Amino acid sequence: MNIIVGMIIILLWVLFELLLQKTLRGKEKINDTSAERIYRWGRVIIGVVYLAILPFTYQTDELLKWSLILFVITLFGFKAILEWKYLKNSKDYLATGISLVLGVLVLYNLSTLLNIL
Repeated sequence: MNIIVGMIIILLWVLFELLLQKTLRGKEKINDTSAERIYRWGRVIIGVVYLAILPFTYQTDELLKWSLILFVITLFGFKAILEWKYLKNSKDYLATGISLVLGVLVLYNLSTLLNIL
C-alpha cells in the first residue's frame, strides 16, 4: 500500500512539473546555450558523488532521506543557477526553483504521508 501511495505522490509531482514547464518555460533550453557542457558535466559529477556516498547512507532511514534531499537540492539548485545565468530572457529558473522547493517538501514529509495513509 505504501508503495502505491508513494508512486502516486511522485506521479503528482511529475505532473506538477510538466504544468510548470508549460506555463513558465521559454523556448530556449540550457542545452541550447554555451552552458551545455557545464550543465552536462555538472550533472555527471553530482550524480557520481551521490552514488559514491549512497552506500554509506543506508544505515538509517533518516540518513538516507537527508542524503536524498541534499541530492535534490544540489541538482535542482545547480540547474536553477545555470538557467538564471545563461537564459536571460526566461523564467525557467523560477520553475526549477518551485520544483526544488516542492520536491524537498515531498521528500521531507514522505514518511509522514505514508504513515498517515
